[in-house]
Amino acid sequence: MRTSSDSAAIYSFLEKSSRLPADFSRAQTFCFSLEQGFYLVIYFPHGEKKGFELYEVEDFAGNKHELQELELLLQEKTEYFSEKELYSKASLLVQNFSRTMSAGNFFYDAH
Repeated sequence: MRTSSDSAAIYSFLEKSSRLPADFSRAQTFCFSLEQGFYLVIYFPHGEKKGFELYEVEDFAGNKHELQELELLLQEKTEYFSEKELYSKASLLVQNFSRTMSAGNFFYDAH
């Protein structure tokens, strides 16, 4: 699992992959798969954390344990950071993604 808080690089990545948020005025989190990677993005519009956080799991199908580690990391952040709701939502996104994979109903974007 890799993490980044380099907002400029994350913005560029999201722009190239056509995943930029439409609204930069509110905090938000979203996830997507691209090729064989799983990406979780958290955006903070204000405060000392202003900008993006990116969490990446390469070859998520072969690294399911990393998705579980990411979910645990986000749950820990829920306890220790003021952005509790955002980290909680991010943790649920990872949990739902993992469940979808486990159910065998997952297709990834190979582009």
